[in-house]
Amino acid sequence: MRFIAIPVLLLIVILFFRTTGQQTVELEQKPEFRTSATFLYQTFRSDHAVADKKYRDKVIQVSGQVTRIEQDDSGQVALILQGDPSRLSGVECLIHRSQIPDLRQLQYGQRVIVKGYGAGKKVHVRLKGCLLVHAPPASAVEASASRFSAMRVALCPGQNVIRRILT
Repeated sequence: MRFIAIPVLLLIVILFFRTTGQQTVELEQKPEFRTSATFLYQTFRSDHAVADKKYRDKVIQVSGQVTRIEQDDSGQVALILQGDPSRLSGVECLIHRSQIPDLRQLQYGQRVIVKGYGAGKKVHVRLKGCLLVHAPPASAVEASASRFSAMRVALCPGQNVIRRILT
């Protein structure tokens, strides 16, 4: 009996910490900072320690252009906003799973507003527990002339993977 109880107890503890650590910002929650993805990225790039102290675990509302949407092996979906046009890095917004259908409507280059908790910088400046606050209708987007301007996102049935579909 003891050999069964210990693994079950460990599983409960692991699941508890895994789900409680994924706090999602509320739509009604007032942001402590409102900024652009470019400014936030440049702030971290110029002085990482000061920016981390200022923004970590604070509610931040960020506006910026969509560069891509990714999903990792654990199923976490990230919306990447352009931080520096000359680099591939930007602001990575870890989006709540309930908003995956809303992400399908986004296009490359579209301006959006996202709200989340500051989580430091790795390759990208990270925001966790994010919600999409505002995304204008796709018809209002001023897309570039490149073939990537019509990028759409789709959740592949039978797989837990988001892929970019280029049209």
